Amino acid sequence: MQWAAVLGLAAPKRPHTAYLMFCASTRPRLRRENPDLSFAELAKRTGAMWKEMDEQQRQPYSEESRASRERYDREKAVFDRAVEEYKRAHGMPVNNNDHEEEEEEEDRMDVE
Repeated sequence: MQWAAVLGLAAPKRPHTAYLMFCASTRPRLRRENPDLSFAELAKRTGAMWKEMDEQQRQPYSEESRASRERYDREKAVFDRAVEEYKRAHGMPVNNNDHEEEEEEEDRMDVE
């Protein structure tokens, strides 16, 4: 069931990794400097840049990712409580794994 629609709440978006944070901040500059590069080439360049970075250079992105994860965990807890309260109020069985099952299904759809 799509709980976000039933509850009128937006389900929390999953947090980005440090690498994805880096890509998001670097891609616009690379695109401006190299407008003819394909998306694949941009991805290769950002990947190579990330591999060349040491831990100290990666730290700001890791901290941003950690903060994103903490925000997600808080928002997910609120969302899960709302789902549980809705189920209890409507006499539905409470299964805390419903949201996880939806995420797993979304992950399978992303792979396909």
